[in-house]
Amino acid sequence: MRPVNLLPEDRRPRGTGSGNGPLVVLAVLGVALVMTLGYVVTANQVASRETELAEVSAEAEALEARVAQLAPYGELAAVKQERIAAVAALAGSRFDWERLMREVARVLPADSWLTTVTASTAGEASGGTPDPTAAAGGPAVILEGCAPSQPEVATMLVRLGKLHGATDVILDESVRDADAAATDQAGPEDCGLGYRFAATVTFEIPQAAALGAAGQRVPASLGGGQ
Repeated sequence: MRPVNLLPEDRRPRGTGSGNGPLVVLAVLGVALVMTLGYVVTANQVASRETELAEVSAEAEALEARVAQLAPYGELAAVKQERIAAVAALAGSRFDWERLMREVARVLPADSWLTTVTASTAGEASGGTPDPTAAAGGPAVILEGCAPSQPEVATMLVRLGKLHGATDVILDESVRDADAAATDQAGPEDCGLGYRFAATVTFEIPQAAALGAAGQRVPASLGGGQ
């Protein structure tokens, strides 16, 4: 049987009457709600990231300022290390010239004497000019003087080779002046009838720990301790 609508014409619902309208409205509202939630979450994340970025930037600026304040201390520490290294290098290359002079005074024959002593260290003479006779990297001393005879010169050379740290002894010359007269008297600068000699003594490179080390104590007669 065909249904009959008993409602008056003005009371009847208008439209197709499919019944899907409320569902469509709910679906639209759900999509809008999801989009709103997504926007809110994204906005909160962006705000949080911006806050973290601001905090990190402020911390980085503070650290940079701190580094700038501490920079002079770092430079001072570097200067200190350089000075310590320089002092250590000087101490390592120090040579006991006083001990050498004491030893030379003891080994020199009684009838011989020195007129000139030229010392050099690390290949440079006492005046700072290059010295070709200096040992490579080690100190050297050139002794010039007078001796009464050649055997005395030979004795002196053997004794010089016994000096502390000596590595080589070279006789540069040992001659008698051809114009020396039998009546000439020897003096501080004149060998008279004696022989004028020049000898070069080279030494090993000094070590800072070797000076005064056990087994290498300087005798008291040479200026050392008891």
